[in-house]
Amino acid sequence: MSKKRIITVTLACLFACLACVHGAAAYLTDTKTVRNTFSIGEVSIKLLEPDYPGNGSKKTTDLVALQEIPKDPQIYNSGKNRAIVFLQADIPMASVIVTDEAGNRQAEENLELFRFRTSNGKYNSVDDSWRLLSTVYLDEDEKQTTKEDASICRRLYGYADVIEAGQTTDSLFDVVRLVNLVEDQLDNTTQKIPVFAYAIQAENISGLTEADMKQKCLTKGELADIWDVYFIQNGAGGENAVY
Repeated sequence: MSKKRIITVTLACLFACLACVHGAAAYLTDTKTVRNTFSIGEVSIKLLEPDYPGNGSKKTTDLVALQEIPKDPQIYNSGKNRAIVFLQADIPMASVIVTDEAGNRQAEENLELFRFRTSNGKYNSVDDSWRLLSTVYLDEDEKQTTKEDASICRRLYGYADVIEAGQTTDSLFDVVRLVNLVEDQLDNTTQKIPVFAYAIQAENISGLTEADMKQKCLTKGELADIWDVYFIQNGAGGENAVY
């Protein structure tokens, strides 16, 4: 074979090999990207008392025995998601002497200084939509104690219905009343009834509520379990409070 023929054959083999190498990598390809967007929700509430006359008003200063004051705590769902809500009311206590309805003087006793009721209810009453979950007695440092030594009676209530965005609960109660104190007791003191509001998302509470949870009436036991979930995560704070 001539030298020219050998070179031609060699080049042909080289081109064939290069063609095989590049041909093996020349697949037909395409790429598509899907960008999903997700909007994060919001649980947000406002604690309202539309009928309360206001701290320092004529109706809340210089109280006399058995005087009633409008006080109607309720929760407005100002967020974007459905919520399960709770109210906590702290009633001050003191060792005092009161009289009964007939005016008879009673023995000194550590008592709640205010009673509460709904518009049409008796003392002590709350709206039927609220469930009493717990009652504890606390000292001045908010540590649990006995009723006889307590400075605060703290009651926790859960609302039976799931609250939609933009919805407001029924008021817990509508009126508070100073007890029938005998004169010269607690004169010129300032007493407070702080109320705290709490909320947690309605859906997907582990083991308690479902993703497609329908509007339902929650039982006292269900609300107590949901409160435990809230408390473990957040504790009880004072961000949403009125006095």
